[in-house]
Amino acid sequence: MANLPALHAWVDESTRMRGSGTSIYVLAATVLEVEQADDARRVVQAIRLPGLSFLHWHEESRDRRRQITAAIAELDTLHTVVVGAPVDTTKPEKARAACLVRLAAELAGLGVQHMLFEGRTALQNRRDVAIIAELRSRRTIPERFAVDFAGKGDDPMLWIADIIAGAVGASLTGTDVAPLDALGSSVEVIRIDLPRRKR
Repeated sequence: MANLPALHAWVDESTRMRGSGTSIYVLAATVLEVEQADDARRVVQAIRLPGLSFLHWHEESRDRRRQITAAIAELDTLHTVVVGAPVDTTKPEKARAACLVRLAAELAGLGVQHMLFEGRTALQNRRDVAIIAELRSRRTIPERFAVDFAGKGDDPMLWIADIIAGAVGASLTGTDVAPLDALGSSVEVIRIDLPRRKR
């Protein structure tokens, strides 16, 4: 059997407040064959403004966000996004954990072999690693499924995941639906219910 192309996923997060006063947690993965990633990197590097180290949804204007998502829409990328709500703002890591469990399972089902997260604190990164290890032990994901961490400035593929997370969050909170609409069927949004905070 011929070797299949290696699929990798680059992952970033976003938390958004809805008009109802509740928050949503967005965990977005951009999926691409690793051999094609350099072409995607060149595209997003070309639309980065001079003087900026990386693209970031919250640093861009509305017009720029639409320009960036239009460019991403032309790439041969898929995006799997898990949205959890409502978020217990006193325990945001529980929201991330629930979304990560679902996201990892979805990505494994697509044949993804490697996830690169935008790194956070060392403790938070260890929590993510522990979740993935538990999923491996349950055989929810394959043993070969690997995870790593990098700074946003280290890999432009993480910029794409950031923009996807921002576009999904903006659409679901009613801030701006145009960027997600421009991305069309390349984005799959999966919603999960998070446990409500006990009073």
